[in-house]
Amino acid sequence: RATFVFKGKASHAAMAPHKGISALDAVILTFNATDMLREHVRQDVRIHGIIKKGGDAVNIVPETAEAEFAVRALDTTTMEETYKKVVNCAKAGELATGARLEFKEPRASLKAPVRVPELITMVLDKAKSLGVRDDEIRHSTDLGSSDLGNVAHAYPTVELKFKIAPEGVPNHSDAFREAAGSAEGWKATVIAGKAIALTAYELLTHPEKVKAIQEQFKEMKAKEGK
Repeated sequence: RATFVFKGKASHAAMAPHKGISALDAVILTFNATDMLREHVRQDVRIHGIIKKGGDAVNIVPETAEAEFAVRALDTTTMEETYKKVVNCAKAGELATGARLEFKEPRASLKAPVRVPELITMVLDKAKSLGVRDDEIRHSTDLGSSDLGNVAHAYPTVELKFKIAPEGVPNHSDAFREAAGSAEGWKATVIAGKAIALTAYELLTHPEKVKAIQEQFKEMKAKEGK
């Protein structure tokens, strides 16, 4: 995630536009360049941005403009490479308009999780023992981000997502919020919690399984981004 702030030069947009430098033009060029970049990234890559500030008045050449972008991908290497390209898009806006680019590197990025198949299988087996059917289980295609990904680079982890809303209900919506507080939402949460607890108990009582998962974690981490 990065915030790009462009500093231009204010001037009257009708009387002396040639004396101004539009910071908003730099932001728009950044978006245009990013749109072109989307054609040349993998299908799992997501680039999205908003304009947080575009000027103060319609008759003044915008002196300051600001945009925020986020980059996501299924592996950390691809995410970081794409992020650098988005920064270059902003630099292109700076070069083309003359507006000065100011931005700070993000304090931390949310890494893609390292998936450990053996641990995932163990959790799913526990879910099945609690009545979850095979046809109710599927691999997630969700491209949302979580700080769990950073933890997953240090320790074997598993992210268990479970259905609390009817098909077609989007995340971050009022309908999703209502579903989270419903009886069905609570029932699914309890099952997921029990599956995690049963997995933890099995690992605590079978140290050899912990060792096997740790070894697989090292192997999967070495393959990350390849």
